[in-house]
Amino acid sequence: MFRVVSIIGILITLVGIALHYRALRARRGDLVDTAPSRQPGRGETTVLNRFRKLVYFIVLACFGVLVVTGFGPALIVGEHPAGYLLMLHVAAAPIFAVSLAVLTLMWAYRCRFDQSDWRWLLRLCRLEAGNTKADPDRSDFGQKVFFWLIILFALPVILSAIMSMFPLFGTMGLGFLSQLHRYSALLLVIAAVMHTYQIVFFNKR
Repeated sequence: MFRVVSIIGILITLVGIALHYRALRARRGDLVDTAPSRQPGRGETTVLNRFRKLVYFIVLACFGVLVVTGFGPALIVGEHPAGYLLMLHVAAAPIFAVSLAVLTLMWAYRCRFDQSDWRWLLRLCRLEAGNTKADPDRSDFGQKVFFWLIILFALPVILSAIMSMFPLFGTMGLGFLSQLHRYSALLLVIAAVMHTYQIVFFNKR
């Protein structure tokens, strides 16, 4: 079941990205401003900015290992990771959790929602309603949304893995934690893909 849901979820995400990209490319002059965007870390000292990029790279690398070792066996053969794949998965997990926590602290303030996001939504709604005279500013709204979704979905992924290590749950409880871990990880992957798409397409970084 998880294998089917994962394949469908990932395919829908990729198709949605392709359609969204095609639509915005056709209307780029109307909806997307080509002015430089506000970037996390912009204006910071060189050392701090380099450290932020290093943490981001560590998170990205560990996340890639976790996705390959966790979803590879599930999508290919429909089984849980085992052997060396499981060892790599377990080794990368704590590094990912700590690095993501550090990255959250460094990006949380810059990814907060403010009045400019609300004004951008209002302008976008007016455009969708047919008011082509509106000129929406380039917004980080999508990137902010998926950033916080990544944090939201990462919590059950991490907590379910930690809680399953303690003798607190029976067979049914461990089964529930396993399913929570897998489906939360799927949502995390989808949110990360969408966040990456926002960064690449809108050139946020």
